[in-house]
Amino acid sequence: MSDGSATTPGPGEQSGEQQPQNPAAVPPQAAPPAAQFPSHAQPQAPAPGQQPIQPQPGFPAASVPPASGYGYPPAQPTYGYPPAQGGGYGYPPPQGGYGYPPLAQAGEPDWMELAEQNEAANRRRKRLLMISGGVLAVAAVVGIVATTLVLSGKKDGTSQASVTGSPSAAPTDGGDDGDNGTPAPAPTSPEGFISRVKTDTVPLNVKSLFADDKITTNGHQYSLAATDVTNLKDCSGAADADLAKVLNSNGCLHVFRATYVNGPVAVTLAIVDFPNSGNAVKTVSAASSMTVKALADGNAPKFCQGDTACRTSRDSLGRYLMVALAGRSDGKPATAADKAIPVAARDLVGYANTILTARGKAAMDAARTAPAGSPAPSSSPTG
Repeated sequence: MSDGSATTPGPGEQSGEQQPQNPAAVPPQAAPPAAQFPSHAQPQAPAPGQQPIQPQPGFPAASVPPASGYGYPPAQPTYGYPPAQGGGYGYPPPQGGYGYPPLAQAGEPDWMELAEQNEAANRRRKRLLMISGGVLAVAAVVGIVATTLVLSGKKDGTSQASVTGSPSAAPTDGGDDGDNGTPAPAPTSPEGFISRVKTDTVPLNVKSLFADDKITTNGHQYSLAATDVTNLKDCSGAADADLAKVLNSNGCLHVFRATYVNGPVAVTLAIVDFPNSGNAVKTVSAASSMTVKALADGNAPKFCQGDTACRTSRDSLGRYLMVALAGRSDGKPATAADKAIPVAARDLVGYANTILTARGKAAMDAARTAPAGSPAPSSSPTG
């Protein structure tokens, strides 16, 4: 039972109050270890048994990145920007601002300026090409228009239109008559035999050319109405003024004409002979808008007179020029509705090709069967 007096603790017992201690009597305690931070410039030593990395010749030694501090995460790049990168082995790090090309170093060309100069040169080159192309196009159009005007032009006030007809190619044998001192090669084809006078040995006259009173070509039948032939080397009377000049300048020998009739259509077919095929080719090329005169004698109707519109067609084979002049047999001008008229002109030129090819075959057969050294018969007109 307590009486309010203080009780002194015995040995080994502690009191509820903290007693003051003598600082000299407390033993010293060790200080906490400081955090270790490795030096950033110190390379890490290789692990036992691992060979150290040796720098390669010509390349700088790669530095080992520093380890993060004790208890701290590794450094992260700033948000929105990439981490700073060093250049590759042997290359300097990139220069210039973020998103822009590197700046030119001292002594280096300005690549941007060079690219702009090259682009400007390309633009100038394109403009020059466009201008050149335009000039060529204009020249081509002018040439086409000029050709069209020549081919479709009117001569001496006439309104005669031409049906297209292409000259036959010059023969590959017997084309020259040999009068220039160079011996002509022996002909080997029907066209070759009728390419010069010396080998065209079949008699040449109206009867040999226009032997039939009725002919059929391309399914169309025509009746012979009149025939005619000019005198030797006097071809002017059978052609218009312009064609007569071309015929005489190329050595025209004769003009054989025949008029055929097929109902409302009348056609005059002219076969002109020259000394050789070269003269015929020259004539057909120069006579693109020229024609012969219609033969309206005897039973032939009066057609294609004066400036009456008619249709023509022309071609050449060997030493011969063929021209057909077709029109309405009633003498009226031909119109676009008269489809049979240009057809008739082409029909008669095709017929002339047929009879001349047959003539060449006959001359070739005669040359094969003729005795050696026998004189060749003359092909002069006999009437």
